[in-house]
Amino acid sequence: MKNVHTISVKLEGSEWTKILDDTFKKKNSEVTIDGFRKGKAPKDRFIKKFGIESLYMDSIDAALPVAYEKGLKDKDLTPVCEPKVDVKDIDEDHVELEFTVITKPEVKISGYKKLGVKKEVPKVTKKEIEEELERMRGRFAEMVVKETGKVEKGDVAVIDFKGYVDGEAFEGGEGTDYPLERQRSRS
Repeated sequence: MKNVHTISVKLEGSEWTKILDDTFKKKNSEVTIDGFRKGKAPKDRFIKKFGIESLYMDSIDAALPVAYEKGLKDKDLTPVCEPKVDVKDIDEDHVELEFTVITKPEVKISGYKKLGVKKEVPKVTKKEIEEELERMRGRFAEMVVKETGKVEKGDVAVIDFKGYVDGEAFEGGEGTDYPLERQRSRS
């Protein structure tokens, strides 16, 4: 597949040594070695007790972003997901990592213009347009206060009311600031 790339990156010399040293400082502060305060043991004593290999895993974790960025830059690739990573070789002097990177696939579409599909032109009647405009007018209309005059068709009166049955007020029969729209004109 043309969108799967393998990148090999080797970190060596001072670049790898610095990563190992940084990992040693972190690990050294987490352990106690007889005769030294926590974090104060020299590197050679740490390696004698735990072995250089004890630094490799954390050093690889620290090296991955550096190596990955370097590999992408060298190959001028833009990945679409996280890479698969393999450690090919590692020792005190270097680490060699292999990344399997997936990029956007190259898509070629041909023959789509000859499918025979006809473009449909939407048909809208004047009635449908008027109905939609009326809905929009209603939705975006602003209420304007009418101080004087009669309540006419389409006007909204804000009223307070209290309902009575046989001269007695009944529960739920009252309201304040109730909007009431006049529907039709009186004859």
